[in-house]
Amino acid sequence: MSNMEAICPCHQINPQDAIDALAIEEANKSKPEAPVNPHYPVPSVPTLSIEEVAQTALDMSIKALENPYKFKKTIRRVAVIGTGPSGLASINALKEQGLEVRAFDRNDRVGGVWAFSETPSLKPEMPTRSLAPGPSKVSQVNELQEEEVERSLLERHPPSACYKALFTTSPYSMNHYYGYHDKSSKQGYMMHYELQQYYNNYVKDMNIDSLIEFCTNVEHVYKTKDSDESDIWKLVLCKSERNGDRVKIKRWSESFDAVVYATGIHQNPKVPDFDSLKEFDTKWPDKSIHSKQYRRPETYKDLNVYMSYRGPHIHQSIVIRVFRSGIPKTTTILPMVKSFSNINGEVDGSITFSDGTVLSNIDKVIFCTGFTSDYSSLEKLTVETHDEYKQNGHESLEEPVTDGQFVFNLFYDISNS
Repeated sequence: MSNMEAICPCHQINPQDAIDALAIEEANKSKPEAPVNPHYPVPSVPTLSIEEVAQTALDMSIKALENPYKFKKTIRRVAVIGTGPSGLASINALKEQGLEVRAFDRNDRVGGVWAFSETPSLKPEMPTRSLAPGPSKVSQVNELQEEEVERSLLERHPPSACYKALFTTSPYSMNHYYGYHDKSSKQGYMMHYELQQYYNNYVKDMNIDSLIEFCTNVEHVYKTKDSDESDIWKLVLCKSERNGDRVKIKRWSESFDAVVYATGIHQNPKVPDFDSLKEFDTKWPDKSIHSKQYRRPETYKDLNVYMSYRGPHIHQSIVIRVFRSGIPKTTTILPMVKSFSNINGEVDGSITFSDGTVLSNIDKVIFCTGFTSDYSSLEKLTVETHDEYKQNGHESLEEPVTDGQFVFNLFYDISNS
């Protein structure tokens, strides 16, 4: 990009990435310091070595093995939702324990967020109306034109945020599966297509490809009783595939003893409710995108691009400053956006910032404002509060499992893992 007005990395940094960032600290010591944004000073973070990070993860795993969760019934058949890095590891681990496993992924390949597609996902509503997504609504599929067929498939199987130049923020030694190295394995950082090939080889070598149902949305997950009055899980499934100028739809349900939710956290784009943004986007719908739609820098050559990464809300979070290449000299770092209007409140294509600065020559806006997780298929699921809660004098309550964005009452909660 030859001219940018403000910038943040398109790759979203979350608290868990702090651990990865610490692991590559030594490799980055020889690089020049990136400029510090005076409006948002970088928080101090404790330093851990790669060995300490690995040992912490190993200690947690051993603790889980020594004190495993005991199910009330024998588990024989398990559903795995999602075939990204965590989903694939879950499929193989369950298979090795002799369980019958069925996996479902809404896209046509494994890899999760690392599955690259030249076609980006559809533009989200700006601003997004709610942090917690509701049940997915997709267009009808009868007698669709070619453009409508493509849109229907993108709604049902949205591509990930993976862009052309994306590579890992941690080295191969921290990304590979324990005990598995293939011919595509390499040391150091990996491009997305190298990691994708690693996952493809893993699926083939572990012989788990036949266990996966691609292009399949999990529309609803709920608990019911079988003929023996034992608890079982029901999954309502929908497979969508192109069939000439139509979209072929198949719906069915399956029963399982347990369900693994491995759908990740970077799913639905989040665009904060900036003042006048809705009117700005209505007037110039092609001017702004979310970073999930970003694919390659050539698209923005010789354009003035504003990249927003902070919303108009107070939120305490850790953001790690990880720059593996310097910020271009043509970049200006500005404070928080006040409104998508001029200083008089008129929506004329300009952007006003909290310090009074006004940008009026913006060609494109990229919102790098994060994602919301989507657990809407669990929308109506509730659980009875655990025994310890009742032993402490509280009454038994039916608690929701999720609000659509977060999962509650987990056995062991590890944020953003």
